Amino acid sequence: MTFMGDRHVQGIAVVTAMLLLVAMAGGPYFVYLVNLSAIYAIAALGLNILTGACGLVSLGHNAFFAIGAYTSAVLTAKLGVPFLVAAPAAGAVTTLVSLFIGMPALRLTGIYLAMATLAVGFVVEEVILQMAGITNGANGMSVPKPLLFGWRVQTDVQFMLLIWPVTAVCFWLGRNMLASRTGRAWRSIRDNELAADALGVSLRRYKLLAFSASGLLAGLAGSLFGHYVGFIAPENFTWFLAIQFLTMIVIGGIGSLWGALIGPAVFIALPELLRGAQDYQLGVFGLLLIIMMILMPTGLVGLRGAIEGRARLRRRTLADQKEG
Repeated sequence: MTFMGDRHVQGIAVVTAMLLLVAMAGGPYFVYLVNLSAIYAIAALGLNILTGACGLVSLGHNAFFAIGAYTSAVLTAKLGVPFLVAAPAAGAVTTLVSLFIGMPALRLTGIYLAMATLAVGFVVEEVILQMAGITNGANGMSVPKPLLFGWRVQTDVQFMLLIWPVTAVCFWLGRNMLASRTGRAWRSIRDNELAADALGVSLRRYKLLAFSASGLLAGLAGSLFGHYVGFIAPENFTWFLAIQFLTMIVIGGIGSLWGALIGPAVFIALPELLRGAQDYQLGVFGLLLIIMMILMPTGLVGLRGAIEGRARLRRRTLADQKEG
């Protein structure tokens, strides 16, 4: 399973190159949206591993995103730690926190697990507010721009050269993980826990692996988000963000690598298309989510397959009618 032989990563590399070329002529705001979409795609990939691959519904993804952002911000802004150390440290911290939370939480299933993870999001938000000496509480805190080998990353195009390669590597690792024995174990748990347990799959072990992988990616995405926007506050990480992440993977396609990339792009682009109707944006998102779940349960990534399937069915029907 090599990097160059992976069509998913090759596709992401082509998309990255195309976006970079288009960004040169699209203006700073377009580049900003593209970069934000890539950051959200990393977080959505983590949630897709947990929910799409392993079948564990989480409504606390905003908590790990916030932990990653604040860990990186505190390390760089207050302790002077370099970005190249702070970003991996943010991922490591969220991994440890996700394991700590996951051990008791994964005794639950279904709606009970979803409510437990939702509560984690509220707890993390409250901790940020109460630890004002470290996080600046409700006032928020400024996050310095990354310094890489003496080069300060400041402009949107410069951030694109940082964010998109990180995104490509994350998706490559995600692809390899899902294609491995671990990925097959996750899918067996998602499809039938009892059957997976009977076949010798350690439910606790693989659920914790899914939880930790999800937390790692969310933390890394949160770190990039904080350094990119330059300022973070508790209102950036409310429970609504968790709903947004879940919406992204539903729109893109639950359990699909491309779905984790397409969903955030659509989610970022849609408000721009509805800028003249801001009062109706939530309603449009809700309607879109309902339509996707009813008509396209596999998300936009499954649209091509659905169209081809209907075309084959139509050709078969016409052939039957001619024979009749």
